[in-house]
Amino acid sequence: MEQLVEEQAYLKPIPNIDTPLPVYESRKATKTSLISIDNNKYSVPSFLSRKTVNYQRYEDHIEIIHQNKVIAKHRLNQGKGKTVMDDAHYPEHNKQKAPRKCALQTEFEALALEAAAYLQGLSRYQPGHLRRQMEEIIQLSKQYDSEAINQAMKRSLSFNAFGYSTLKRILKKQALDPKSLPDAPDKKRKKELDTSYQVDVEKRDMNYYGGVVS
Repeated sequence: MEQLVEEQAYLKPIPNIDTPLPVYESRKATKTSLISIDNNKYSVPSFLSRKTVNYQRYEDHIEIIHQNKVIAKHRLNQGKGKTVMDDAHYPEHNKQKAPRKCALQTEFEALALEAAAYLQGLSRYQPGHLRRQMEEIIQLSKQYDSEAINQAMKRSLSFNAFGYSTLKRILKKQALDPKSLPDAPDKKRKKELDTSYQVDVEKRDMNYYGGVVS
C-alpha cells in the first residue's frame, strides 16, 4: 500500500483496447534486401541490405521502421515459403533495366517461335534459377530441332508448366509416343463442348410410320 501511494503519481491510463498494439521485432536483411518472417521472405528498401531491420508486427501486416518512421509496409502471407517483394525497394535495379537483351536471352529466344513467351513464364516460375534453366534448355537444341522445341514450349505454355525437366519430358514423349501426351486445356475443353451437343437419334425404317411416306 505504501508503494502504491508512492507510484500512483506515475501511473498512466490503460490504452484503448480497440487499438491494435504491435509487437516490435528485428531481423538481419540479406544481401538481396530480404528479411525472413515465419518461413516467408519480405523485401525491404535496398539501403537496408545486410543491416538489422526493425519492424512492428500486427496481426495482418508488418511496418518497416527506420529512424522512428514507417518506411514500408507488407501484408503478412499466411502460407509458407513465399517471397513478397516491392519493386520500389530496388530503385537501382529498375534503373539499370535496359532494352538491350543479353547474349544468353538472345540465344534462348532464337531457339523457337514460342521461346520469348516461354521465357516470360520461366522467369515467373523459376526466378531463383533462371540462368541455369536457360542454359540447360539451350542444350536441348543439340538433341531436338527448332520445330520440336517450339511444339514443346507451346504445350508448356498451355499448361502453365515451366522448367528444364518438364520441357525435356515433353520432348521425349513427343519423339517416342506423341499420343501419350494429354490434350491441352483449351483443346480438351473444345472436345467437351463438341461432344456435349451430340445427340444419338434412333433410325427406323420408313414403314414404321404406317404409310406416311408412299
